[in-house]
Amino acid sequence: MEVKLTISPDGSLLTGLYTDKFDWQNLGDLEIVRATDVRFDKEKQGWAVHILDEQDRPLPEIFNKRRDAIDAEMKYLNERGIL
Repeated sequence: MEVKLTISPDGSLLTGLYTDKFDWQNLGDLEIVRATDVRFDKEKQGWAVHILDEQDRPLPEIFNKRRDAIDAEMKYLNERGIL
């Protein structure tokens, strides 16, 4: 999966989905904030992606495999620029 990085107009802030494939620490101090969470939904018997905002809302799709939910999570975040 390709990871998109965004640089603020003044160049003081770089944001993107965290990956160990990129050496973030060479850029300075880090602040890591979780935007989503993949959880097993007992009632629906599948994996759900939750957006960690004020409503802690799940995406509508339920996945049989956790890996598929994680892939959907990354796609959702990359497409919307939610970092």
